[in-house]
This record gives sequence, structure tokens and C-alpha cells, in this order.
Amino acid sequence: MKKLLYASPFPPKKSGISDYSETMVYGLKKYFDVTLLTDDYRLSNEKLYEDFDVKVYGRDKIDFNRFDSILYNAGNCAAFHKYIYDCALKHPGFIILHDLVLYYLTLEYYRDRTDYYSKIREIAGPETFFELKLELRKGKELLHCGPDIAVKAPLNKELLLNSKGVIVHSQYSKDKLLTEHSSLKVLKIGHPSFSFRTADLKGDHLKNTFGIDDSAFVIASFGAIHATRHNDIVCRAVKRMNSESKSKIYYVMVGTGDFADGYLDSHIIKTGYVPQDLYDDILSRCDIVVGLRYPSMGETSGSLIRALSAGKPSVVTDDAWFSELPDDSVIKMDMNASEDDIYEKLRYFAVNRGQLKNISDSASRYINGRPGLDEECKKIRDLLTLRL
Repeated sequence: MKKLLYASPFPPKKSGISDYSETMVYGLKKYFDVTLLTDDYRLSNEKLYEDFDVKVYGRDKIDFNRFDSILYNAGNCAAFHKYIYDCALKHPGFIILHDLVLYYLTLEYYRDRTDYYSKIREIAGPETFFELKLELRKGKELLHCGPDIAVKAPLNKELLLNSKGVIVHSQYSKDKLLTEHSSLKVLKIGHPSFSFRTADLKGDHLKNTFGIDDSAFVIASFGAIHATRHNDIVCRAVKRMNSESKSKIYYVMVGTGDFADGYLDSHIIKTGYVPQDLYDDILSRCDIVVGLRYPSMGETSGSLIRALSAGKPSVVTDDAWFSELPDDSVIKMDMNASEDDIYEKLRYFAVNRGQLKNISDSASRYINGRPGLDEECKKIRDLLTLRL
């Protein structure tokens, strides 16, 4: 059996890619002798140590030449992926590209080097680097620039052109990559679905912890609380609905970030990070999930895949990967949707809860009809063994 080195964050690292990889390595285990490559921390799932050889980058002695293939998971968070960037440059392999934009990862990787700006100019190209210089002239630190700048300067060129091939999860990402780098070998696979059995969950965490009645309409969002997720707009919409009606609506933000803290009240709640069992319990209880995302970093949303796996009606931005979801399986909002548009959409479904069942049924059909983990892992095997 061919030997595969699989580099990725894993739980307890608070990343969707951690959960993704914990699923993927068991699918790949059927086709490869898999060794895990991590940063220096203890994996929370002890079974991974029983089922795989686990190496720590920078601590353990690793003979990279003994592996037939190396598969790197690349995301835009330096805290999780900085060691992967370093290793991938030194030992080229295949990249699972979870975010098209690697702006923050690349900046963080080079920021303490004397050739910081020259390397960023080399990766960005002169025209894009000029845009970054304009930000510098405004007194901004590049790492503190917003997503609009990151999208203009994805800074993914070095990692991609140093790879043997790239795996993405959307046609949007594949098309963007091939437009920029026509020589890349790019494979599109589906993001694995999650096993989700509502019958196994009590769905009472919100009731016991926050006093949310079983009959209350609950809107929820999952993941980082950030401007690109438009949590603030949802907060204002919910406050507006609650000012107009005696039947109060709850908005529960499951994740970390202080972006929307100014809106918190008895009906707008932030849970912070929660373990998977509580995450699923909250998901089973909510009536509708809001997964707005703009501008897109070219990511595929694991939290939304989990929501669809649970058959939850979900509101998404009609852009990038989200546009590829079937129209009847999600509730799509235009990328330029106003606050009034989002308010009207949420208000409509809060009043007409019965309309959500058809969307829920379609979401379940879509998820159940997608290729399974084994089929997607076969595609990876074929790419890594040069059968594609």
C-alpha cells in the first residue's frame, strides 16, 4: 500500500478543516498507509494515535522521501497552517485548497523576515502590490486590512505553483485557479457530508442554558462572528422583528468573535466555542440557519454542509460555492442584498414556518444524493497516483 503523509490541523484546533480532516483520513486509510503531520499539540481524539502514525513538524525526525505522496490542507489562518506553508515549500506535494485566498497566511509566514515586502511583491505581482502600497501609505498594517483587500491580493501563487496538484471543493474555485494558472492540475471533489441523526439529540441545550422555549422561533449561525458573515445585519433584523411582535424571535451565534457583541441581549445570544455534541444539539433545535458570506474567500462552508446534513433550511449568499447549491435546497440572497431584504426574508419564514419543510426536505435529498466519502477518496487516490 502506498504511503501518504497527510498534513492538517485536527481537533482540538478550532477549525472546520480540523473536523474535515478527522473524517477524510479514515476515508483515505482504505487506499493509503496514512501518517498524520501536525503542529506541536496533543490531538483530542486519542483514537487517531491508535489508527495512524502521528508526526509533529519541527520536533520529530521525518524522512519525507519515504512517502509516495504528501497531501497538505491549506487554509487562510496562520495559527493552523503556518507550518504547512513552510513544509509545502520545502517538500512539495498536493494541496487541498480550502480557501482560494491565502492572504493572511502568506503575510504571517513572511512578516518577520527581512525580505518581507520583496517576497510579497514577488507573490502578488507589481500591479497588485501597488494596491497594497496604497494601504501602507494610509498607515495600515497589511495584516489588518479587510477582506476586500485580501480578495484583491489572494497571495496564493507561491504555494500553488510549488505544488504537484490542487484539490478544491467547487467549480467556482477550479475555474478561478485555471484562469490564473492554466498549467495547474486541479481536481474538484465534494466536501464530505456529516452523519447527523436528530433522533439521537435532545435539543434542549438552548432551553436549559438560555431559557429558550420549545415553541420559540430560533435563527442560528455557526462559525466565526465576523463582518464577512453579516452577523450584525441579522442582529438588527431580529431586533426589528422583536420590536414589532409579541412573539419573540431568538438569534443564536455559535462561535467566537466580538464583532456583534454590541447587539447582545436576552434574545440575541453568543455561545462562544462549543464542543461538537453541544453544537449538534443547538443545530437540531434551530429553525433556520443563516450562512451569509460576502465577500467570499473562495471557501466551502463545513458548517453549512453540517446544517444541510441535518436538513436545516439555510439562508446563503448567492455567490461562489454557495451559488452551486441547488436553488430549492437553500434560501439564496443576492450578494448585494440590503438589510431590508434580509429582514423581509427572515420575517417571512418566521411567520410562515410551514414553508421551511419543503426546503428542509430538498436539503436532505441533495446531501443524500451527493457522492460519498469513499467515492471522493478514490478521486484523490487517482490524482495522487497519477491516474487522472
